[in-house]
Amino acid sequence: NLVLREGSSDLFRKIKEISKESSIIELERKRNINLISLMKNYYLQNYRTENNMLKCECCGKVTFITSKNEPYLEFHHLIPFGSGNDGPDHYLNIFALCPECHRKMHYLRLDEKNEIYNLLSTNNYFNQNIMERLKKLKEEKVLKSYQMEYLISENAITKEQYNEIMG
Repeated sequence: NLVLREGSSDLFRKIKEISKESSIIELERKRNINLISLMKNYYLQNYRTENNMLKCECCGKVTFITSKNEPYLEFHHLIPFGSGNDGPDHYLNIFALCPECHRKMHYLRLDEKNEIYNLLSTNNYFNQNIMERLKKLKEEKVLKSYQMEYLISENAITKEQYNEIMG
């Protein structure tokens, strides 16, 4: 209905305004698009199955082949990159997930998320649980207390684990 009420030039003006605002935000913080590509290639070289498939780092299920003849995985930031959490665009903060697990990470009820985080800790390609990853991110000085507080709120870590890492 919005399209019917407003003329094409008004809609285009709004698109340009929103795009301009988005560009300003992106100038401050921009995803490294090469990181995901490099991670996917690394996974293919080191972790593919006999039939050139990759598994979800959460549920462990083999994913599907795309029209480009590549295994499909979605890459998820444990601490979200955007939305005010400023999660590091760092391989230790990123997991390769099947579409179902990726949606679960964003929409699953909070009381059920702990199980998902436990699966990420045990099924990931780097064989590093979430605590080990967070400790390394802290050592590299890319982890902030408010990011850890986000992980507590998401049931990814406990307050005790927060204290262990943040000291």
